[in-house]
Amino acid sequence: MKLFLIFSFILFIICSCQVYHSPKVEVLGEQIIKNEAERFVVNGGPGSTEAIYQDGNGQQQTAVSNTIKIPILDKCDTPPPPEVVEEPQETPHLIEEPLPEIQLVRYQADVHSFSNHELASNIEPPEVFLRTTSYIPLQPPKIELQKSSDEDKLCCDRQLKFRIRFTNIGGMDAEQVIISDIVPAGVDYIEETAGADPYPATIKLVRDQNDAVQKIVWEIQSPIPSESSGEVYYSVSCPRPKPKLNCFVQFDPKYLSVGQDSNVICRVVNTGAGSAEAVTLTVNIPEGLSYKGQPYGVKETFILGEIPANQSAEKILQVRMLKGGRLDNITATINSSNAPLCECSVPPTPTLTLEKSGPMTVINRVPIEYTIVAKNTSSKNAQATGCVLTDKLPSNATFKSCSGNGYYNGQEHTVTWLLGTMLSGESKDVTVTVMPQETGNLLDYAQISCEEGITADDQARTIVRGVPAVQISSYDTEDPVEVGGTTTYIIEVGNEGFQNVTDLELFNEIPATSAFINATAADGAGILIKHRLENDGMVVVFDKYPSLAPAEKLIYKITVKVNAHSQLLNRASLKYQEFTKTIIVEEPTESY
Repeated sequence: MKLFLIFSFILFIICSCQVYHSPKVEVLGEQIIKNEAERFVVNGGPGSTEAIYQDGNGQQQTAVSNTIKIPILDKCDTPPPPEVVEEPQETPHLIEEPLPEIQLVRYQADVHSFSNHELASNIEPPEVFLRTTSYIPLQPPKIELQKSSDEDKLCCDRQLKFRIRFTNIGGMDAEQVIISDIVPAGVDYIEETAGADPYPATIKLVRDQNDAVQKIVWEIQSPIPSESSGEVYYSVSCPRPKPKLNCFVQFDPKYLSVGQDSNVICRVVNTGAGSAEAVTLTVNIPEGLSYKGQPYGVKETFILGEIPANQSAEKILQVRMLKGGRLDNITATINSSNAPLCECSVPPTPTLTLEKSGPMTVINRVPIEYTIVAKNTSSKNAQATGCVLTDKLPSNATFKSCSGNGYYNGQEHTVTWLLGTMLSGESKDVTVTVMPQETGNLLDYAQISCEEGITADDQARTIVRGVPAVQISSYDTEDPVEVGGTTTYIIEVGNEGFQNVTDLELFNEIPATSAFINATAADGAGILIKHRLENDGMVVVFDKYPSLAPAEKLIYKITVKVNAHSQLLNRASLKYQEFTKTIIVEEPTESY
């Protein structure tokens, strides 16, 4: 009994040590996964790894794989296991064994006859072999997918191969088998590692906008017989720092005249996380720009080599503007051995036109309205921003009005409009009205400028012709007027033309029921004009005024006394040398 207890205690210690050491290894393993592999690559399952195929009736069937989850480690201490090349296995065939040949054996027996039956004795029945044929209907094809990987973890210092094994467990051939697998998130597909064995397949790669492979599709070319298997595979690795190239084209100076030179600056910038290798820059100089003496278009390639992350490289080309040339027709292409192709072109430059229109000829002091139309004629969707339109008014005209939000600057004698942004093909029009002050030519100049540095201008010319043009008006100071009271008729004569009016003579007929009191007349300088009475004091005749200059005025005043209740009517007649007819103006007055 004592010996048994000692043996049990030793056995307990041994077992306790085994139990203690085994979980410790597992716990350490878990710690390694938690500390070094907080990332996982998950692959397989519905929506990720699938197969579609057709049965003998042309019906489409679908199969999905299992899901595997593999930790990602930055570095593994153990070397990778050697790759095992599996020999293709031949599909087993059923061998029909021949059935044993049926032998016929003769037996003899004594037969005793009775009246109604015969009785045989000493008879042993022979062993009989029967051969029959039965028809069992074949089951439709059924594909099973099994997802696996060559290692149980992905080490970032090596690659990992995924395998998708397919087996037809049905009774008929599976036709037009297509297997697709989405490359797991967090890893990169290694180019040219996708394959199939033993059944050949057409492999298609679906890429995203950054040229990374997102999905792999295997189209197996031959039917998969019943109870046959094969596999498709590919390899992945941890994501590597990738370069990303951008290119820009600039000019100095930005805008050229014909015959002027400009530096074309082509800059390539790597905004990615890895170095771009074997970078080349191809610049296309279009027709209309002379480069190295070639005016008919030149394409030149420059080797830039390696561009590290967050670094740039540039090339400067000198071009000369020719007639009809445009800087924004230059294009550049960037190639790299490990980065997607990059193409860039010059941002299109807006093209502006300005058209100003107005009357070609006016007579005397007539308001002149000018219309100004600004248009962005670019056909490349280039907008002009911050556009300002300025109109310089003629010095021999005065500002009268403008449209829109135009602002008149009296000191500069200009009108300004803030047009803002003008889209490609958009036009904006404004108007401005001026009053000519003398004969001759009126030159109105307009200019538009935008933040892109482009300008356009135009001008309109108007000829102002001067002719004598007298304007006469009349009014009374009291209306109505009481009988016995007085009222004064005031007659103004002005020269609205741009030529002197000569020998002006005014005749004034006072109303019949009134009596003349007095009359005065003077010009703008205060010089009096004499008068006389005719027709028994009923007509006041003023002396001829020798010359009335443009914009000058004469003022005549005639005061009368109302003698009776009636409708008074004062009539003034004006004659001058440059006009053959008499101008008559009448002014009625009520009396009570």
